[in-house]
Amino acid sequence: VSDIDPDNRTKVYFEFFFDFYTGGEGGVYQEYIEMAGGRNVFSDIPEPGGCGLVEVSSEEIIERKPEVILHHVGMAYAGKTGYGIDDVTALREKREKIMERPGFSAIEAVRSGRVYTLDSSVVLGPIYPVGVSYYAKWFYPELFEDLDPNAIHQEYLTKFLRIDYDLSKHGVFVYHPEQHPDGR
Repeated sequence: VSDIDPDNRTKVYFEFFFDFYTGGEGGVYQEYIEMAGGRNVFSDIPEPGGCGLVEVSSEEIIERKPEVILHHVGMAYAGKTGYGIDDVTALREKREKIMERPGFSAIEAVRSGRVYTLDSSVVLGPIYPVGVSYYAKWFYPELFEDLDPNAIHQEYLTKFLRIDYDLSKHGVFVYHPEQHPDGR
């Protein structure tokens, strides 16, 4: 992604935990988006303390024209996503609500269906390369056609944590109706 012209990087709007709460300049979430070759549409706003969140409006989001929207669910979804869960309902419903927001039909990300919901646990902490690999694949599917974030996640669990957990059978971490209908 280092070869991608900064002006041509995929424009990304992301929400963390709550609707309309995003991160800006200097935040760790912006850093992850940049690692994957994206450009945070709110990179120009200061983020309190480097990992705080800033509330933005629908109008501001629409004006900034994101090409991809990410919503990271947090503790409010405990027991509805993550390990030991096999039902994508919570992530599917969250995605549908985002796509139905008033005025969002004017956003390229919504028109093209590039709206993704994910469990924040695949981004926060030492597992962050898993989340960044999902981002890269979503931002540039043609560049990362052979990248398999689920395989990276499985390797992280098996090789590094030494946990016997089969992600091909269990867990709900990401959702998109065509790319990740099963949550993986």
